[in-house]
Amino acid sequence: LDMLKLGRRALTSTPLVSRWSSSFTRSDGTPMFSKILIANRGEIACRVQRTAKKLGVRTVAVYSDADANAQHVKMADEAYRLGPPPAAESYLLFDEILRVAKASGAQAIHPGYGFLSENAEFCKACAAAGVEFIGPPVAAIEAMGSKRYAWTGLDSIDELTPGCSASKDIMIAAGVPVTPGYHGTDQSFERIKAESAKIGYPVLLKAVLGGGGKGMRIVDREEDLKDNMEACVREAKASFASTDILVEKYLRRPRHVELQIFGDKHGNVVHLFERDCSVQRRHQKVLEEAPAVPLRKKMGDAAVAAAKAVGYVGAGTVEFLLDEDESFYFMEMNTRLQVEHPVTEFITQQDLVELQLKVAAGQALPVRQEDLKIHGHAIEARIYAENPYKYVYRTGTLHHLRLPPLSDKVRVDTGIVQGDAVSIFYDPMIAKLVVHASNRKEAIEGLMRALGQYQVHSTDPWHNAMVIGDVDHAGSPWTSLQNFRSLDTFHRHFTLLHDDAPMDMDLASTSTDGKSYIVNGTTVQVHSVDFTTGDFKLTVGNETFTGTAVVLKHDVHLFCNDGTLAYEYKLRVPEPSYDSHGTSAGGAASLVTPMPGKVIKVMAKAGDTIVADQPLLIMEAMKMEHVLRAPRDGQVAEMNCEVGDFVSDGHVLVELAPAAK
Repeated sequence: LDMLKLGRRALTSTPLVSRWSSSFTRSDGTPMFSKILIANRGEIACRVQRTAKKLGVRTVAVYSDADANAQHVKMADEAYRLGPPPAAESYLLFDEILRVAKASGAQAIHPGYGFLSENAEFCKACAAAGVEFIGPPVAAIEAMGSKRYAWTGLDSIDELTPGCSASKDIMIAAGVPVTPGYHGTDQSFERIKAESAKIGYPVLLKAVLGGGGKGMRIVDREEDLKDNMEACVREAKASFASTDILVEKYLRRPRHVELQIFGDKHGNVVHLFERDCSVQRRHQKVLEEAPAVPLRKKMGDAAVAAAKAVGYVGAGTVEFLLDEDESFYFMEMNTRLQVEHPVTEFITQQDLVELQLKVAAGQALPVRQEDLKIHGHAIEARIYAENPYKYVYRTGTLHHLRLPPLSDKVRVDTGIVQGDAVSIFYDPMIAKLVVHASNRKEAIEGLMRALGQYQVHSTDPWHNAMVIGDVDHAGSPWTSLQNFRSLDTFHRHFTLLHDDAPMDMDLASTSTDGKSYIVNGTTVQVHSVDFTTGDFKLTVGNETFTGTAVVLKHDVHLFCNDGTLAYEYKLRVPEPSYDSHGTSAGGAASLVTPMPGKVIKVMAKAGDTIVADQPLLIMEAMKMEHVLRAPRDGQVAEMNCEVGDFVSDGHVLVELAPAAK
């Protein structure tokens, strides 16, 4: 009964007998599932659940130990544990996922994106278990999703044989130019090296089952190929349970334009126009918008032809690289729903998840190509948990989260709420902010406005004092300063840290109503403060600021002027500790962890002489690899970690000493 009150049947992996109908047909005669399992987590799991609920379809969630209290678990009708936090021990265990599907009575599995969404073996296993895979057929995934099976020009896709890229050959047959590359089964370093030399540097190494920027490396020189190939293979194995990679010519300044396509089981295929995803960092999309280019018909026709050639069913994306002269090259096809699908939903007024469920259940596409029209412009911004300094991923608890006002023009897709934790084991994207307007200019303005209203603040992992629940929107850091919040006048000296630089502060109150101060000689007038929400309005000199103060023990984070300004201060100087550049307050040098993670490779030992920027070890965090390098010339005095160690923020990994004379 307690579990039912929580809104889910169970939080264990114990098989349960479903009490709901397993019928595929509704009372009106249209086919539809009564219950589906969502083999994913986070915002995409929540996104699928919302549409399923709208259609009256019950949902089954799966989760790792790290996600036991996650929002996708709470939203589901049932939830089952898969295993420990690493994806390889939970979200990639398709035998266990299928066991849960059968135990719960789910008739279909929605894979979301990432994890098993483009895994042909999982699709085969679903078919063998009698569970519908909400996505394309196995042959289409093998031909397009795996990016590395040969299209021989035969009559049937069943005649595919291992070799180079099927998807590339399909595009060649359709008259679409492709980037030169190697997609063969010989994965030896010598073969990749030879093919890279033939293609010409720079080249791009990419995981065959990759996506989301994981398992991708740009290689500018042959001498860098081996290390980058090894890293690419490790990331591919960790994220996609496959070590296969491909290599392609890397284009320096193309636009990344993709076509959303949709097919059904009756042979119908349409495209839902294009998206521009050119704004990326670390090969991971950051901003996406739709519509995008004037070559819509030519690229759309090519994308539809490719989908029909492989008998495509469901949602898919055909990706192109668009050069400055408007020539375009087929890059790949993603056989799944994309992260950025909301911008397409805005401009087409279609629910793509609803289309996925209807098509998978056997319904025909409810729209024809001529029915689809473009309505305005939409832009999506991904919200990442990361430190603005070098964009290092951050973990911790979201102690403050305030969304912009939502409407039919402003949408936030997320799987996290205030108080939830960001884990080291999964992607750092915590939300997507999507804005729609009548044109691109207004969409940009709307996005800027909404971003300014979007407030996110988490614990700072460098400080042990920051613990779950110890958050206050009022003036807690200042209570240690006698009389600060009383109505008495006072004069205080203290030190703040801003970007690790000390700031000596001279603060004096000049009224007994708590509204007038002099700070370092500048007059500050407080107009209003809400100690419940942290909202304030004040004038510093001749400039007026409105914003929100988020306070956690001795840390203060300020969001000012609709988010156009953001500051973080620490009230007291911490004890001498190692900084991210390897230098402590005492002058010693060391290498510390910029984030919690797992040590996967150590490339130095005690006594080694090293030079500045030399790789010392590799960490894995949030499914990405991070190379930690020597901050200066010297000698390794002590190595405080081994391969396989999980280390926390601020952990001293390597102690350095001056080079031996």
